[in-house]
Amino acid sequence: THWEMWNEPDLNIFWDAPLADYARLLKVGYLVAKQADPDAVVLFAGMANNFAKITYYRDVLAHFSNDPMAAANGYYHDVFATHSYFHAWKSWFHVYRAVGVMRDYGLDKPIWLNESGVPAWDDYPGPVWDPYSALRATTAEQADYVIQSAFYALYAGADAIFHFQLYDGCGNQPA
Repeated sequence: THWEMWNEPDLNIFWDAPLADYARLLKVGYLVAKQADPDAVVLFAGMANNFAKITYYRDVLAHFSNDPMAAANGYYHDVFATHSYFHAWKSWFHVYRAVGVMRDYGLDKPIWLNESGVPAWDDYPGPVWDPYSALRATTAEQADYVIQSAFYALYAGADAIFHFQLYDGCGNQPA
């Protein structure tokens, strides 16, 4: 019933095609999902919030400004999805930016922080290392992050929050 149209197209490792190609995928995916199930909920791809492409959401909506069907179809998404990792305050920042972009386009859509977290470095059986990394935390710091990130996101206007993940998922832990 819910369809997220891709994941993190603002990161080249997940999407290395032009922005216009993502806009086309979003439009076609939205129209097909709605044709198959009028009650389907279509999410704009979860944004990684890559600072090199920090205006990606705004740029896609600007691309649709030239599409005569865009406004009637809600700019081809029902929910905006965003991600925030490592620093809790960024959950506020990314949601707040999305609210501003929507306001500029006359949109009022739910915003989901559908990936949020900080990996824990002191959780066995994961590697116990890097206690000073800004991109890792202790399990106690991770617990604080969950609360702080949720607070910031809700304060900025998020409608739903999903935490990802409660263990060190850097890929080098034992099977």
